Amino acid sequence: MPARLVRIAALAAVGLTVLAAGGATAADPAPAVSLADASGAHIALLRQAVPDGWVEGQFTAWNDAGEQTDADNRPECTSGPGHEDLPNMFGGMIKAFSDGASCTVTAYEPGSLRFGMVCNKDGKSLAYDASGSFSAGQIDFLVKLKATGPDAPDLGSMRLVAKRVRDCTADELAKAAKHDPET
Repeated sequence: MPARLVRIAALAAVGLTVLAAGGATAADPAPAVSLADASGAHIALLRQAVPDGWVEGQFTAWNDAGEQTDADNRPECTSGPGHEDLPNMFGGMIKAFSDGASCTVTAYEPGSLRFGMVCNKDGKSLAYDASGSFSAGQIDFLVKLKATGPDAPDLGSMRLVAKRVRDCTADELAKAAKHDPET
């Protein structure tokens, strides 16, 4: 997936690690599913949803005020190691949010990209809210991140709309094998 998406989400995960270390509450009753089961199913489905091959589309990021902070429409080969970047990044982010915390699942719809969770501790709150759709070779995925409390980072939202247009060439596969998700 676009390297900027990986870079932005990795920075968000680092900033959120400090916030995601405690108990949780939610205004709405949580679905009757554990965080481990819901997040595991969410990431597994995201792995299936990410198009494999030469992908074209648009990545956009906004800050909490709704101002666009990044956009990327560069096509790229997501076969090979790059195919796991997006699911691994969000899986790592969910783990960073919930490690050592008692978090609440706020949304979960089996078979869809819908998943939400909230973690609270010491007057700080972190919310992860994902939704989207996918079909063979295409995805429309939105993640809203919100942190509140002292020293809470501005996390904003990220959206990826992508479509597989063809197989990757041998040269594109070689380049993808050397990819660096941080650049």
